[in-house]
Amino acid sequence: MEKLNKLLGITARKSQVYYGNELADLDISTGQYMFIVSICENAGLSQEELGEKIGINKSTVAKVIAQLKQDGYVVREVDELDKRGYKLYPTEKAKDVYPKIVEILDQWKEYLVMGLTDEEITTLLTLMTKVESNARKYSKINRRNKDEFK
Repeated sequence: MEKLNKLLGITARKSQVYYGNELADLDISTGQYMFIVSICENAGLSQEELGEKIGINKSTVAKVIAQLKQDGYVVREVDELDKRGYKLYPTEKAKDVYPKIVEILDQWKEYLVMGLTDEEITTLLTLMTKVESNARKYSKINRRNKDEFK
């Protein structure tokens, strides 16, 4: 299991470095791209829904959205059904940069699966989906009650 932790960690770090290098030309940080992609693909999402979707806590979502709004990538509109909440919409600036971000993500994905068969890629996706689901479940429970996770 130690090797799995090491492999996941290295892959995550290398991914962040790649994204950082490639996104620098777009003047977007590694912490912002997933917000722009999610908002472009899910216009009208609430901040809470966005945080849940990408696995980021509410306070971090609020900070990143504030910065994206200031930078002209996002518009926040009051939710008509819940006046305390906001719906998020991409601006034209976000829509313009979105395909470039997707291209960067697709290129990295191609590097990561180079040499794998279609069957191996399918298996990898299935297994990583289960791993990600476990990570989400665990992050929601009280760490002192780890038995709830089993």
